[in-house]
Amino acid sequence: MGLFLMILIGLPLSAQSSQERRISDLESQVSKLLGELDRIKKGQAENRAADKDQSEQLDKLLDRMSKSSSGHSAGHWTNRFTFGGYGDMHYNFEETAGNDKADIHRWVLQIDYEFADWIHFVSETEIEHAFIADNDGELYIEQFYIQLDFNKYVKGRVGRVLTPLGIINQNHEPTSFHGVERPSFASRIIPTTWVTDGIGFLGQITPWLTYETYVGNSIDGSLIDDNGIRSARMKERPSLHEVAWMGRIDVFPLVAAQTSGDQTLRLGFSTYFGGLDNGNNGNNPGVDGDIRIFCADFDYKVGKFAFRGELAYEELDHQQPPSSGVAKGIFGWYLEGAYFWFPEAWKTGRLAMSDASIFLRFDDFDTQYEMPKNLNANHARNRQEWTFGINFWLTPQLVFKTDVQIPSNGIEADQNTKFNLGFGFHF
Repeated sequence: MGLFLMILIGLPLSAQSSQERRISDLESQVSKLLGELDRIKKGQAENRAADKDQSEQLDKLLDRMSKSSSGHSAGHWTNRFTFGGYGDMHYNFEETAGNDKADIHRWVLQIDYEFADWIHFVSETEIEHAFIADNDGELYIEQFYIQLDFNKYVKGRVGRVLTPLGIINQNHEPTSFHGVERPSFASRIIPTTWVTDGIGFLGQITPWLTYETYVGNSIDGSLIDDNGIRSARMKERPSLHEVAWMGRIDVFPLVAAQTSGDQTLRLGFSTYFGGLDNGNNGNNPGVDGDIRIFCADFDYKVGKFAFRGELAYEELDHQQPPSSGVAKGIFGWYLEGAYFWFPEAWKTGRLAMSDASIFLRFDDFDTQYEMPKNLNANHARNRQEWTFGINFWLTPQLVFKTDVQIPSNGIEADQNTKFNLGFGFHF
């Protein structure tokens, strides 16, 4: 009986002791787990620190490699430069034997620099006809100016800028116009490229109206001849004896009318007022007179069709003509239509960015449109020209062209037909 009582009393004590041991074991295991967890956390922190250190070392290494390979860091001043250019090569064949030729017509290198996000330097240097000699070829600074972007309404320019007349003079990259050669209008009426050394402003007044205006050097009246004002442009050290004022506005009527659809329209109006007594390096020729130019142009695109045209009248008010062939009034115009026929289904793979067009253009220009009293016009200077051809843009920056030009004048209805091949690019 006593033994039985002892067993009954010992069972709870034994159970309690066993439970205490289990609790103690659990506490020990928990303590070990907490210790292990703490070591894991410390290890992770150390690893993160090591990873961060390795990442920083890697960044420093890549930066050193970049500096070693390029010579400067990403924020270096040399990264403010922008390089570009354009050029074209022509193969010209004429109906008359002996006049066929190949011509690397022009190669232009553009170098721009950004002093700040609102201060820019722009320059273009041109080589013409692949060779520079006394009477052929040309090395010529085409643009050289500083532009200050005060806001979208007013931007200032000072230096050598493009005279803001017509279409081609301001957009003359070979990828931007149809045909191997520029329109004859852009050679004889608004001679392209025509530059001005001066100062002026440009900007966007509204989303549908832009402007551009300059005061700068005018032309050398002694070099005007029966073929127009092309030779009178001044490219070296132009005189500022009788300066010129010039300006243009461009209107976008469809933007103003908020007209939707697959079409765009731009109307341009430009003018030029200057004196004729200007010469190179200030050696003025003593020509007493003035020149006034009034020009209008347009671009219209609807669907796959594109239309373009220019018109200009030049009034020369001179007391004594520089030569007997100089007109009192010069007039010219052209109209061009093009159809972009390249099927969308073909624009895949290597031709994904390609396009093609056929075009027809008619030029009509007369550099002896009005003559001074007692001087008769040379009707051979009243010229017309049909041009038609094909353009193929392998990419928007590279174009291959071919065309046929059929000229005539007031004396000869059928002149020397020309066949041209060429390619042009810009980058």
